[in-house]
Amino acid sequence: MGVGLEGVAAEIDVDDVAAVDLSQAIEECLRLGSNGYFTFPRIALKDTEVGGTRILKGMVVRPSPLSPNYDPDVFPDPLRFDIHRKPKRILSFGAGPHHCIGNILGRTTITIAITRLLARFPKAHISEPNFVPVYGGAVGELRLQRLPMRTHESGI
Repeated sequence: MGVGLEGVAAEIDVDDVAAVDLSQAIEECLRLGSNGYFTFPRIALKDTEVGGTRILKGMVVRPSPLSPNYDPDVFPDPLRFDIHRKPKRILSFGAGPHHCIGNILGRTTITIAITRLLARFPKAHISEPNFVPVYGGAVGELRLQRLPMRTHESGI
């Protein structure tokens, strides 16, 4: 939710909220800020190399099930939040037999929350021009530590 608020608040022009396809913006939020990066450790059975990184026999490896969400061949400039991107086939809720049964509830919840926030505070914006998000949380979490926002124009 924090990643969604940070991304939307940073990208939406307060005079152009109606022009944004919120469902696409939500998918972009989920692509970048999914909460489910927890994975079980694997043990390398032999020396190998993946993407230029040496992996030695016996090393613990934790592959990220969300790394396809950052594939530059699929998502140009994948680390940039793009509210107009039309992400398809993101893996934030898994896929196939491991697809999260709560995915519709998750998407619906964040859509309702952001829609109501923008309806109640149409001029909401990040209050620090050079804000850099800092994340924390336990293993398997992606928790935004703070989000400096104003709900109205300065000086009002």
